[in-house]
Amino acid sequence: MATLACIGIFLGAALGLRFNVLVLAPAIGLTALIGAGAGIALDEATWSVMLTTALLASGLQLGYLGGAFVRHGIFPIRTSAATGRRRSA
Repeated sequence: MATLACIGIFLGAALGLRFNVLVLAPAIGLTALIGAGAGIALDEATWSVMLTTALLASGLQLGYLGGAFVRHGIFPIRTSAATGRRRSA
């Protein structure tokens, strides 16, 4: 399960670096289908499938938050320092 959480965080970070927040809804739906399908195919218990799906969705959201912070928080500071201009608040 920790592996799935890490995969969700990394995928969320990749989405956060590139897309806006509207991409989260289809991404969470898709990962929920994949997680539930894998759990059903492996004949897991219902609570385990639900926990895996929730873990994937939470990982996506946390990763997206981190990726968006990097895109909007760190990159604008680095580019303004390179050009010598200050970013207005």
